[in-house]
Order: sequence, then C-alpha cells, then structure tokens
Amino acid sequence: MIIFVSKFVRISILIMVFAALAPPCHGQSLGAATRISTMPPGLTFYVDGQVFQATMSAVWPAGSKHTLRVDSLQSLGKAQLSFKDWQFPAGTFLGNVMIVTADPAVPEYQAIFDTQ
Repeated sequence: MIIFVSKFVRISILIMVFAALAPPCHGQSLGAATRISTMPPGLTFYVDGQVFQATMSAVWPAGSKHTLRVDSLQSLGKAQLSFKDWQFPAGTFLGNVMIVTADPAVPEYQAIFDTQ
C-alpha cells in the first residue's frame, strides 16, 4: 500500500523533528541599553574616547567598563558653562571623568552644567 503525503505535511513533520532535536534556548540578555547626554543639550562629551555632541545610546555587555568624560568648561552660543556633576538613577558623581560598569538597572547618565 502506498501512502501519499502532501508536501505541506512533509514539511510540517520535518520542522517538528528539527525542533525536537534542537538544544533548548534560554533567554539571554542582549546587554545594558545605556544613554548618555548633557544638560543643557548639545555640549561635548566623550565615551570611551569617542567624542559626541548629541545624546548617544549604546547596548553594552552587562558588566563591561566604560569611561565617560566631559571638559570642565564649555561654550554654548555666547554662554559659558561649567561642569557640575554626572547624574544617573543611582545618584551623582562630581568628577568630570567617570568609569561606569554597564548595568541594565542604570539606563542613563547625564552630564549637568551650570551657566557661569
């Protein structure tokens, strides 16, 4: 006796067999989505030595180390601004160079400047 099986059924059976043989996948974190900016916007800052003048976002591997830096004095138009601190959900940091550890619980760092 010959049994004819439609192409759709054969493909479905193959998919089920391959799915059963595939190793289980566990959800993995893609990393820590991190955003860095200045207040007021448009000032210069550095992330791992690379210069930015607008908000930057990155997905860093959780636990990786990164250097954030700003110049202490900057100009924006005719205004002279001086660095005050870095602000982030866990608190503030007064130095203009800060080494951070990528952590999904800390999604943003902002360099705060005061007008002189």
